[in-house]
Amino acid sequence: MTELPLALTSVLDLTLHRAGPTCARQLADWGAQVIKIELPGSDDTPDFMDRHSPDFQNLHRNKRSMTLNLKHPEGLDIFKQLARQADVIVAASEAIADEARALEPAGAVATILNGADFDDFAGLEYHRGDRFRITHTGSFFGKRDPRPFLTALSESGLEDVVARFVGDFRVADREWAESLGLGDRLELHPYVPRRRSLALQRDSDALLLLIPEAGGRGRGVLSGKVFEYLAAERPILAAVPPDGAAADLIRETGAGVVAAADDVGALTAALSELHAKWRAGELNGTPLSADDRERLGRAARVEELAEVLRRLA
Repeated sequence: MTELPLALTSVLDLTLHRAGPTCARQLADWGAQVIKIELPGSDDTPDFMDRHSPDFQNLHRNKRSMTLNLKHPEGLDIFKQLARQADVIVAASEAIADEARALEPAGAVATILNGADFDDFAGLEYHRGDRFRITHTGSFFGKRDPRPFLTALSESGLEDVVARFVGDFRVADREWAESLGLGDRLELHPYVPRRRSLALQRDSDALLLLIPEAGGRGRGVLSGKVFEYLAAERPILAAVPPDGAAADLIRETGAGVVAAADDVGALTAALSELHAKWRAGELNGTPLSADDRERLGRAARVEELAEVLRRLA
């Protein structure tokens, strides 16, 4: 049997969601020994699948998985031993990559972001309505929590704002929202086909992005939803760690406003700021520059994978 070209290569997979795991899977398909590092008690699967689904299993085929608590000395020591033996560590963001480099691994550390599919929004349009529509699409897996934002909406006093949640919405959160008396300021939509989800994003006055602090783990997260929202080119209310990777990207691209996910006062202020611009007719789209579209698009992820292969050559 012919030996696969990367049979003597070891890889640590610190990626999330779609593009990064796909690239790491490609290395595994070529024979590399890929170990996917997972955090205890976490659920980092994408919005549209669970870890036992065929899609998840296909995304991570030919890999091994190891759960490590990197905040515990024993878990960190095991990771350091793995890092000393790995030929390459693939990370989901520069923040995660920097943490890996600080451990002085023997091999290279590469970043493969998720990336945006701008063509997916072709033919979809924004139409201004008589109410300010802010939309969240996807599931509330892991520690994602809509309650601080819902509280901010209630306390804002803005009666012409409607928050639209498309996808999963937990029963406990529904009951919480009912206790706030939001009435028709809250719309809950079931899961819809992807094209419909993208249409709702494009036809929104703003988009709600939720990434929890999660004991510091959220700072390095650049989920696929971040890039999907950027491709929608509508203003983003980013309820994310203010000193994290997602916040940095939102600020760099000028795509929206940032507030800590659990800071009701900051969320109220951010929502009021967007609403005031909308009322004044000044809340325009957030088209990215040509340079940003190039560096954040999927094609750039192919080049990142190619760079990993060049390092292994």
